[in-house]
Amino acid sequence: MVLDVGDPPAVARALEHLRLQPLDAVTPQGEQLLPIAQQQLSLWTQAKELRCHPTRQRLRVAAVDGLNASVLAQAYRIVAHAHPEVYLDVRTVHSREAYELLESGQADVGFVFRLHPSAHVDARTLYRDAWGIVCPAYAAYAATRNLGTLDPALEVVRAWRPELEEWHRAHIPAGQPALSVGTTSMLGPVLRGSDLWSLVPAGIGEAIAASNPSHVFLPLADCPPPGPAAHVLLPKKRLPWVEGPTGALLEAVAGVIHADEHLTHL
Repeated sequence: MVLDVGDPPAVARALEHLRLQPLDAVTPQGEQLLPIAQQQLSLWTQAKELRCHPTRQRLRVAAVDGLNASVLAQAYRIVAHAHPEVYLDVRTVHSREAYELLESGQADVGFVFRLHPSAHVDARTLYRDAWGIVCPAYAAYAATRNLGTLDPALEVVRAWRPELEEWHRAHIPAGQPALSVGTTSMLGPVLRGSDLWSLVPAGIGEAIAASNPSHVFLPLADCPPPGPAAHVLLPKKRLPWVEGPTGALLEAVAGVIHADEHLTHL
């Protein structure tokens, strides 16, 4: 029998034929060729399976907590439903860490509020979020919208930028807060079912109110604080195979921004 190792179907037929032959019917050359043919057939089968079940494209995302918990959470859901071929690998980091991951090739796209100088990363402004108060629906502020009625002893503080802290000192009654939290994602669980309130971006406030029936989010229309702008970070040298997944995510982010009345596209 002549075996054409370049023809995988022929290899499969030949192996089946050899399996049915008596052991003494196989020549020494055939015995040597048999494991090679089996290996080739195995590789061909694996390649065929990859073609039928293509590998999902992995996109490594590094984003700050405040963005992962609001706009990006919505965008991730959109990508998961609309682009099943994309696998999002999301990390919650500080702004400086997002830059470091992009510069070292450990992340493909980043989302931050604070910008840092970098020779290897491009930054583009996305949007600015409105801010407001999330508080119990029965609180005095919910009825009056008077910041003077807010009880500082019931405030949950999340460390924000210096200009926001300055606004806080000028508009919110002075006093010792109930507690401070280290991450935005802690706000919802802490406020749930309590008399506590907090100053938050609109995206966070609406998410807390949606998951907590006792609280409402009320935008600050008359004297809004100077909320920080959100930025997307991309490495200057981009891997060609992540362009598609990156485009899908940024398209989803843009859709969320344009659909939210509290977000100002920049």
